[in-house]
Amino acid sequence: MVYRHSPLQLPFESFGAGLSTPLSSNNEWVQLAEAMPWKALDEAYQLEFTKNAGRAAKPFRLLYGAILIQQRMGLTDRGVVAAIRDRGQWNIHTKSSGRIPNKKSETLI
Repeated sequence: MVYRHSPLQLPFESFGAGLSTPLSSNNEWVQLAEAMPWKALDEAYQLEFTKNAGRAAKPFRLLYGAILIQQRMGLTDRGVVAAIRDRGQWNIHTKSSGRIPNKKSETLI
């Protein structure tokens, strides 16, 4: 499996800007996302993949962020997808623009 790293991470101030609902720096989820050593974790995750073989893996931040939200909130797999889609402060954990696929042919994880 190939891993494609995307170094661009929007600052939390940019999340929700298109929805007219800016995130507060006092939000528990925003503070947790800011405290995570995302770059170091992503680099360790990259070591698990070969360079040129297979399908591209999902980004570490998407996978870990979704699992973190799921476990802290006690959600099902479908529940976490719906929650991330609906809550801007959770999008920051998954590096999502807020658009989570709706169609069955598209998948989050």
